[in-house]
Formats: sequence, C-alpha cells, structure tokens
Amino acid sequence: MHRIATLDELPALPALAVIINCGTKWVTSLALASTQAHAGLPVLLVDCESADDSSEHFARLARRLPAPFYWIDRPLRRHGVTLDALLGELTSARVLLVDSDVEIRTSAVVSAMRDALDARPYAYGAGFLHPGQWMGPQHGVAPCVGFHAERMWIPLVMLRTDAIGEALRSGASFAQRREYRRGPRNAALARWWGLRHRLRAFMPARQSRGAGSAGSTRCDGVEPAFVEHDTGAEMHRALLAGGHEFAALDVDLWGDVAHFHGVSRMTLRNRALRAAQHLALLRPVTAGAEPDLIATVKRRLEEGYGIAIA
Repeated sequence: MHRIATLDELPALPALAVIINCGTKWVTSLALASTQAHAGLPVLLVDCESADDSSEHFARLARRLPAPFYWIDRPLRRHGVTLDALLGELTSARVLLVDSDVEIRTSAVVSAMRDALDARPYAYGAGFLHPGQWMGPQHGVAPCVGFHAERMWIPLVMLRTDAIGEALRSGASFAQRREYRRGPRNAALARWWGLRHRLRAFMPARQSRGAGSAGSTRCDGVEPAFVEHDTGAEMHRALLAGGHEFAALDVDLWGDVAHFHGVSRMTLRNRALRAAQHLALLRPVTAGAEPDLIATVKRRLEEGYGIAIA
C-alpha cells in the first residue's frame, strides 16, 4: 500500500481505477480485490474519514493482494462533491469509478468499456445507462410526483477525464440535486414543501394512479413535481448538451457485476436517519443484515480471490 498525501504524488498513469471508502472496509475490500483481478488497472483507494480502523485493515489486506495500491486521505463530503474534486485533479486520461459496494465478477465488462471508448471518440464515458424513471413509495414519495433523471450508472463507469474536466470548468457537477418544478421557488421553502410528498407515500391512497411509463416525464397527464438528479445525472445532462455522448453497454453484461446496493450511502446516512425517525418521515434503518453481509463478503474474498480472513 503506497500512501500519498496529494494526487501530485501519483505516477503518470494512462488509466486508473478509483474506489472511495467511507467506513465500509469489508465491502471496499471486495471491490478492491475484484478490481485488481478483473480491471487490470492500478487502483487509488480514497479514504474519507473512516472511523472503523480502515487504515490498519487495508495495511494488513495489502500483504495478501497480488498488487500494491495507492491510498489517500480526503475529507468526508457528499459523494458527488468528492468526485468533482478528484476528477478535477486526476491526470490519467481514463478513470474507472468503482463503488465501494461493487464486485466486478469478470474482466468482460471493463474490456467492453475500453472497447466502447476506443470506438467512440466523442463518448465522455462508457458503462451502463440508467434511464429516466418515475419514483414511487420505494423511494419515499407518492406515485406520479418525482422523476429520476437519466444518468450514467455511477457505481461502475469509465470516464474520459478531459471531457469531465471541461464540464467541471463550465460549472457542471456530479453532485445530487433535486429540482422542484411545482411549489415555492425559494430553495429552503421548496424542501419543506417537498416533505409532504414523503408523508403521502406512507398514507393509504384514495385512488390508484398510474406509475408513468419509463423514460416519459409525464404521468397521469402531469409533469413531475420534482426531478431527482442523482449522483452523476447533472454531469451526464451537461455533457450530452455539450456534444458528447455516452457509450452504453449491453444489458447482458449486468450479470458481470454484483452490487451490494446502498451500503456506503446507508452508512453515511445512519446518523441523520436516526434523528429523523421520530418525525415518521423516513423508514428506520436496521443493522440486522450486517453480520450476514460481512460473512458474504468474507466468503467471496476467500472463494473468488484466495484471500482468507479469520
């Protein structure tokens, strides 16, 4: 494990994989091992103020991995803000973003990303395209209220840093943003107004409403009250508007990726969720599955990568 204090200390690398660890050392270990095994890229592990002994854990793990990796400490910020800062500084021509809760199961998916970028010079990135879709009770809002904007599937995507840097300099961002289209124009008032949509999601519906077709921004004949620009959605929109394209992979490659969905996001939100539970606006988060998850990760590390962890 090569510790660096600044990104300037990285050697000149044409391509680099980046994994961000925020107190999720076990799933991050699997992401790291699978990236080394199947991506064929040097890895930069970015630790954001983890309080789970991650530093010592990865120092031990480094002795069991087939290749060294780079480690840098960064402040804990929103995921999109961290990506803005990193991708604005990295000099590698291509960067593979790997979420800490992703396992790359084969080399085919990363090879497909490389081939897609080689074949499409105007593509800013390659990976899976997450189409626009209506939100619902599973997202904590009532049907036909919120719409998820189209975006790159941010847990695993290969990006051209020159295109990303150009967009960042133009004011684009990876940061998540909710755009209210109905209700108060003041941002603070709009957030409070938006809470009523969360409350409605937990109340019995008076009349069943259609969920809205995928990709369409109209549901029951109305526009959404808000559009959710999840991490990377605003960047995707800005790059398409600037003449770039996105090289979307075939859906058959989905099976080459395992995603322990939302582990890092849940870790970051636990404190806020516990504080909000008494308002009955959000469902409580339980940690009951955590031991099973860790056992699964340890088993995958041993069976898939020959790394036995007691």
